[in-house]
Amino acid sequence: MTNQLDQCTQLCDNIEKKYPDQIEDIVLIKAVMLWRLNKNSEAIDLLKKFIYEQKRPTAKLNCTLMAVKLLLMQNNTNEAITLLQNLGELKYKLGIVSTLVTLYLNINNFKAASDLFNDTLSWYSQKEVDNSKITILLKQLAKLHLREQDPKEAAKRLSRLLELNPTNKKFLAQLIIAYTQFDPEKAQEYSKQLPPLDLQDTDIDLLENTNWMMGSKLIKKSTLKPDAAGYLNKFILLKCCVCFKVHDN
Repeated sequence: MTNQLDQCTQLCDNIEKKYPDQIEDIVLIKAVMLWRLNKNSEAIDLLKKFIYEQKRPTAKLNCTLMAVKLLLMQNNTNEAITLLQNLGELKYKLGIVSTLVTLYLNINNFKAASDLFNDTLSWYSQKEVDNSKITILLKQLAKLHLREQDPKEAAKRLSRLLELNPTNKKFLAQLIIAYTQFDPEKAQEYSKQLPPLDLQDTDIDLLENTNWMMGSKLIKKSTLKPDAAGYLNKFILLKCCVCFKVHDN
C-alpha cells in the first residue's frame, strides 16, 4: 500500500506540473488515497494546508467539504465549524448554512445558529434572488425559535413569511399558534383569515392525534363545549389544526 501511495503522489505531482489549474482535484486525490490507507490525520493536514494557502473560497470549496467530513469522523466539530466559517460568502449557500446550523446546535450554540440565519437573510436580501430561498431561511429560523421556546421571535419570522406568501394558510396557522402563546388578541384577529370550520366534516379523533408543530395534543373533544374554559383559544387552535391537516394532504 505504501508503494501505491508513492506512485499516486508521483503521478499527482507530474499532473500538477502540466495542469497547475487542477491543483484542487489533485489535492483531493491525494487526500482520498491517505484516507484509504487509514491516515486520516495526514489527509486532514494536507487538505488544511491547501485550504489556508488559498485566498479565493471558490478555489477550495471541495477540499473544505472533504476536510469537514474527515474532521466529523473524528468528532472534531469545532474545527469543522472553523473551516466552514472560513468560506467567505460561500458559507451563505443553503447547504453550507444547513450544515453549520446543525453543527452549532450539536454543541448547544443556539446564538451562533440564530446569528448565521440572520446574517444569511441579510445577505440574500441584498441580492436579486427570488423569494424561495428567503422563505426557506425564514421557515427554519422560525422553527429554531419555537424549539428554543421563543414564540415572539418566531412570530416575527412567520409574519415575514406570510408577507411573502400571503395565500399560504399553513404559514398563517403557524403564526396564529405562535401568537396564542403571548398575544391571544392578535391570534384571534389573524384567525378570522382562516377558512370557516365545519365540525360535522371534521375527524376529531384524527385531529387529536395529529403530530404538529407544538408537539402536544392541544385539541380534545371536551374542549368543543361552548362553556368550556379557554373556548376561544382552543377553537382557534382547532381551526389551525384543521388547516395543517388540509394543507399536508
